Amino acid sequence: MSSPQKAKGKSYERDCAKNLSDVFGLNFIRVPNSGAYIGNSNSFRNETLTAEQQLLMDGDLIVPKELSNFSFECKFHKDIGKISSWFDGNAKLTDWISQASHTSKKFWLLMFKINNMGEFLVFDPSLLSTLKIPPNWLKYQNICIIRLNWEPDGFFYVNKDEILKIGLNI
Repeated sequence: MSSPQKAKGKSYERDCAKNLSDVFGLNFIRVPNSGAYIGNSNSFRNETLTAEQQLLMDGDLIVPKELSNFSFECKFHKDIGKISSWFDGNAKLTDWISQASHTSKKFWLLMFKINNMGEFLVFDPSLLSTLKIPPNWLKYQNICIIRLNWEPDGFFYVNKDEILKIGLNI
């Protein structure tokens, strides 16, 4: 039986997969036994995996082939500190960004949810000039953080076509 924290994380991964599936009309699923199987200190495993296996195990979500250039990380925590601490550097947020950016794919996205604060999205800075960013974004160590909104006027819906175009550009 998994710990309550792991169950909470898995639940959020499933929620993100469902929401992304709804937005893109494609099938996203959480990686079975996710937990950075090939990320960070486990990158040595890439040496024995085929390209197809790497595609499946990179990040917390298995992405459809149309978005094979993207890696998605999902985090759900009780607390991450005050937003004001994000300006000076937040160790947990910095660690999550490091984990998300250590990917074999071209682009990474980090979605995280904090109790009583909401959901947020951090993404590869190389996408800043390509995607439509809402006016109320936060700059954290040269990286854009936005509040994640799954409504039709939210980030993924607004950028759906551009993300699909980037995803197919191998």
